[in-house]
Amino acid sequence: MRILTETDRAADTGGVGAILRREGLYSSALTGWRRQRGATAIGGLSPARRGPKTTEPNPLAAELTWLQRDHPRLTQRLTHAEAIIDIQKRLRRCRASRWPPPTTSPDGRSCGARTS
Repeated sequence: MRILTETDRAADTGGVGAILRREGLYSSALTGWRRQRGATAIGGLSPARRGPKTTEPNPLAAELTWLQRDHPRLTQRLTHAEAIIDIQKRLRRCRASRWPPPTTSPDGRSCGARTS
C-alpha cells in the first residue's frame, strides 16, 4: 500500500520509474496491485495467515458418506434377490419337465392352432 500511494503521488513517469527501481519491482507488479485495489481486493495485498488453510465443507460429502454406508446393504439385498430369481427359474424348469403341456387351450382350440 505504501508503494501504491507513493506512485499515485508521483506526477511524472520518471518518478514512478525511480520508485520501482528503488524498491526492485517491475511495472507489472504495480499494475496488478492497482487492479486488485480497484476491484476492492485489498485483502490480496495483506499478509496471508500461516498454517493450514480451512476449506468450505463439500455439500455432497454427507450424501456420499450415507451412500457409502448404504451400499453394502443394497448389495446384499441384490444378491438375495438374484438368488431367489435363480431358484424360481430352476423351479419353473423343473415343473415344466415333469408335466407335459396341455393339448388344448382353455377355450377349446388345440395348442398348435394359429389364429388369423
